[in-house]
Amino acid sequence: MTPEDLSAPSGRRLQAWRAVGQTLLGILVLLGGMAVLSRYLRGPLEAFGRFFVDRFGIAGMALGTFLCDGFHIPPPPQVYFVAAIAAHLSPLPVLAAMGAASMAAGVVGYHVASRLSGLRVFRIPLERTRPRVDALFARWGAWAMAVGSVTPLPYAWLCWFAGIYRVRYTHFLVLILLRVPRLAVMYWLVAKGWSSGAPGP
Repeated sequence: MTPEDLSAPSGRRLQAWRAVGQTLLGILVLLGGMAVLSRYLRGPLEAFGRFFVDRFGIAGMALGTFLCDGFHIPPPPQVYFVAAIAAHLSPLPVLAAMGAASMAAGVVGYHVASRLSGLRVFRIPLERTRPRVDALFARWGAWAMAVGSVTPLPYAWLCWFAGIYRVRYTHFLVLILLRVPRLAVMYWLVAKGWSSGAPGP
């Protein structure tokens, strides 16, 4: 599909439905995967959760989240959710610490990418693609970031994309502010999958 096709209403609708389908598929995979892990690896995961919490605590989860969401260094936040749930931690302090770390990571990633975009090796290809990105935000504004925040695309990639193209900061803040609700939803999905895989009486 060419850029001209995507600019047409039918092309945009196709992209929107594709994003919805990918998001729903990701939800099903997360729920199913957690149910299987909870069913067959519950003991080892609970032991891992207790070990991680005893050794690194919530601060370790926040640091891991910062590295992943700022620089795409694994593991992803879902792993820390598993550790927290398996160790029976209260979700509020976990989400507060990881949410703050994720938002800070996004801001750092944005500014690092913005600096890198000034290098010649990045500047030349960016000059060719910038008109299409500018047109996207001219048409959709902050909604482009809002839609991106609910797609399966890694958060770090979205933040770096915004920084490389120097997306207006008010638009970028939409992505940052929506990160905490997305983390809360992911935590709920992980917890739901974990509980659904619990052995029966």
